[in-house]
Amino acid sequence: MTGIERIKIVCIKCLTLLMKIYYIFPIQKRQWVFISYCGTKYNDNPKYLSQYIQRNCPDISQIWVFNKDVIDFIDLPESIKKVRNKSLHYYYTILTSQVIIINDGIESFIPIRKEQLLINTWHGGGVYKTVSMTSPGANEYVKWLNTVPGRNISAYVLSSEYFKKTVVQDSFLFYGDTIKCGMPRNEVLFQNHPEFISNVERYIGAKIAPQAKVVLYAPTYRGVSENGKLYFGSEPLNIELIKQALEKKYDAPVVFLFRAHHAIKDSFLSGEYYDVSQYPDMQELIYISDILISDYSSCMWDFGLMEKPIIIYVPDLDKYDDDRGFFMNPYEWPYVMIKSNGEIIDKINEFDESQIIHGIRDLNNKLGSYENSEACKKCFDWILRKLEE
Repeated sequence: MTGIERIKIVCIKCLTLLMKIYYIFPIQKRQWVFISYCGTKYNDNPKYLSQYIQRNCPDISQIWVFNKDVIDFIDLPESIKKVRNKSLHYYYTILTSQVIIINDGIESFIPIRKEQLLINTWHGGGVYKTVSMTSPGANEYVKWLNTVPGRNISAYVLSSEYFKKTVVQDSFLFYGDTIKCGMPRNEVLFQNHPEFISNVERYIGAKIAPQAKVVLYAPTYRGVSENGKLYFGSEPLNIELIKQALEKKYDAPVVFLFRAHHAIKDSFLSGEYYDVSQYPDMQELIYISDILISDYSSCMWDFGLMEKPIIIYVPDLDKYDDDRGFFMNPYEWPYVMIKSNGEIIDKINEFDESQIIHGIRDLNNKLGSYENSEACKKCFDWILRKLEE
C-alpha cells in the first residue's frame, strides 16, 4: 500500500468519526432514501423499487439524491422529495433514514448506523467483466475499502447465483445477506408493456412500423478519447453496413437506436440512427428492441431474459481482456461475435436465431438466474422482514 493510500485511509477514518455527530438526530422510521449512479440519474433498480413502494406503500416517505447539475431537471411525483448530493442536508438525510437504496457505491466515510439498512442493488446483472478485487488494478487499498467501509452494506440484490460468487463475494469481498429476488428493473421484461413503444416513438419523433426490426446498439464504457468522446478501439461499428445486412436477412426495415454509456458525452459514430443516449429508461429500450448489439455491457444479461438475438461487436477484445479481464471466456458466450466491419456480412448471414436463444437459456440456467416478474415485491418484502427482526 502506498503512502498516499495510507493517508487516504487516515482521512476516511477521521471523517467517519466526524460524521458521527449526526447520530444525535433520531432515525426517521418509514423514511427511505434512493440514489442511482451516485446522484446522476433517476433510473435503474432504485427507480423501479421507488415506484413499486409509491404504488403499494405510499405512507413510506421517499427522498431522492441528485447532483447539483441535474436536480432541477428531473421530474418526480410531488410526494417524493429531493436533496442535493454532498450537501449537509444530504449527509443528514443519509444518516437519519431507515433504509438506503443504491445501485453503485456510497462515500466510504459515511458511518451507517446499526438501526439502518443499506441495500445495494448494483447496476449490472450480467457476469461478464471483472470489477474491484477481481480486476487487474486491485490492491491492498481496494481490499480495505471493500472489507472496512464495505461492512456498511446490509445486503446485495442478486441477479443470479453466479453473480453472488463472482461479484458479491470474490470482487466485493462481501459475505453477508443477499436478496435472491432478481433485479427490480428487469421485472418489466417479463410483463406486458405496449406503452413502451409509444414512449420511444414520442422521444425519437417517428413512428416505428410494426414489421420493422428495432436494433439497439449499447456499448459499454472503455474510457474516453478527445473531447470526452466514446473510445471504440481501432474500428467503430459501420452502422449502414450492419443495417443493410440485417434488412436483407429479415426482409424488413431496420430502425437503429444508439445508447451511449452514461459516462460518455459523444461518439465517433456515423450513419443514420436515433440517438437515445438521454432516454430516461434503458429497460424500455430493451423491451421494444428485437436485436441488441453490445460488447461487454451487462445489458446483454437483461436483453437475454427476453430471449432475443444478441450481437457483440468487439474489435478491441484482446486489449480489453488484457486491461480488464472477464469472468467467463467471451468465446463461450452464446452471442454472435463480430471483431471487425469486414465480418459483418458473413456473420449476419450465418447466425441462427433459434440457436442463440437456446444458448441464452442454457447460460441463464447455468448461472442460476433469479430474474422474474415480481422482483420489486420480493425485494421490498425482504427489506420489511429485515426491519422487523
